[in-house]
Amino acid sequence: MKDVKDLDALVIKINQKAAVVQLHHVEQNLNCLIGLSHSLKAIHLTACSLDGYSHPILVESKQLMHQCIETIQPILLGVLHEEATAERNALSMRHIRCYAVKPGFSQLLDVARQVYQESIDDVYVLVQGYCVSVHVAQRLEVVYLVEAHALTLKLQFKAATGFYLTIPFDQVTPNGLPVLFINVIRKKRHLHFTTLEIVKLNERINNALHEINLMSDKALQEVLAKVQTHTALLYQLSQSLAELDLVLSFANQCTLSEYGNKLHIAKGRHPVLDKVQALCLLQLMAQMGSFIPAQATTMKPVDAILCHFCDEEISSITASSFTAEMTNIAHILHASTTNALVVIDELGRAPGNFDMLQL
Repeated sequence: MKDVKDLDALVIKINQKAAVVQLHHVEQNLNCLIGLSHSLKAIHLTACSLDGYSHPILVESKQLMHQCIETIQPILLGVLHEEATAERNALSMRHIRCYAVKPGFSQLLDVARQVYQESIDDVYVLVQGYCVSVHVAQRLEVVYLVEAHALTLKLQFKAATGFYLTIPFDQVTPNGLPVLFINVIRKKRHLHFTTLEIVKLNERINNALHEINLMSDKALQEVLAKVQTHTALLYQLSQSLAELDLVLSFANQCTLSEYGNKLHIAKGRHPVLDKVQALCLLQLMAQMGSFIPAQATTMKPVDAILCHFCDEEISSITASSFTAEMTNIAHILHASTTNALVVIDELGRAPGNFDMLQL
């Protein structure tokens, strides 16, 4: 389920309405719908992996997954391209947003996309004109060798600045950089710079993207409105996936724990506090399959956890403190079994010292 995005965050963003629609709002809407579509594809694989299981939790979770997929996925695929998936790379994600809406929805949108793609191609052709190129297609990077200055350049991209060039600082020759390179900045071991032609192409690309996003948003508004009607269903799916993730984590952790016929905990600690109650909590965490905060453990499965602790409530009742303690101990003795964990701490502390000395 690692490919499933944070559904709660996606639902919140999908239901947000801006008073004035700006470019970053459009990009957010595109990112949310692409992320939701990407998550539903991953959820489909998770639902298929639950085939054959009969436990009520797994069956209910599987049914809810299929319900969400059958309800929401057709709404998304009615407008979004089926291959639109979330990516971490900024340039790849910009391409995905550009072509997220299916072709043919709007002729103006298709024209703006053509301008965008031509401008991208012009950037690569322009830099190839500077130097001899070796294209690394998989990483969307181009490495160049400037003939006159023997420089190894790399074409890179940032969402904030667009395309720019870099070179390792130690490769700069005494002749320096060619005069066509401007806005030279040193960042750690590299020099970052650009050219006037690249700046103009970045501006043309941004203008094309602005038109693409605005026209794409017109197609997405109807999709957003339909998805918003299923907000409750998406929250239920998010809760179900969280429970399933918890169960799977417990199932994985319990296989790492050691169980025997005795209880042994080495350097165990309370997850929050440092008290004797940690023993009971660690036993409970072990039996539910959770991680145990200890150096080493050997846990014995128990059918009950019976405790007696001297707390302030009992200590403040001087007249009946002894009676309350004995009543609690009697209950523990009556309910205990051979497989029960019994923890008694500071028995007899609540009554006064003189009373306990007499006893």
